[in-house]
Amino acid sequence: PVAKRAHGLSIQSDSVAKITALLHASTNQHTKDFTAILEGWSGQFIRTNDIEQKLAECAQNMGITVLRGSSYEVAKGDLQAILNHNSAHTLTENQQRLQPIISAASVIIAADGAHSIAREALGITLTDSETLKY
Repeated sequence: PVAKRAHGLSIQSDSVAKITALLHASTNQHTKDFTAILEGWSGQFIRTNDIEQKLAECAQNMGITVLRGSSYEVAKGDLQAILNHNSAHTLTENQQRLQPIISAASVIIAADGAHSIAREALGITLTDSETLKY
């Protein structure tokens, strides 16, 4: 589905610099394309739906399968249950459906905001101690 959110965000130059520093080591042409996109956003206010569309196109050009929508929604507790699953615990129906997808993923992008369920479940802290209100 196409992103419908029309609000935007300002992408801080230091965030772009950290990501592009990691990407510069790659010789993959698509990674270089992605780096160019990020550098073009540095310090700019970009509509969220434009970001989502451009990143999805870039990922698909790289051969990455992008799974989006309510069918792939991860609720609070899902990641912990799936990643720490053992035979002593039963997974919910949704967790059972998500388990093979998450288990097969080589990368999980926790891009679900400051109150991210994915980021919190993976133990990733915010680099800024102050959460923005909007």
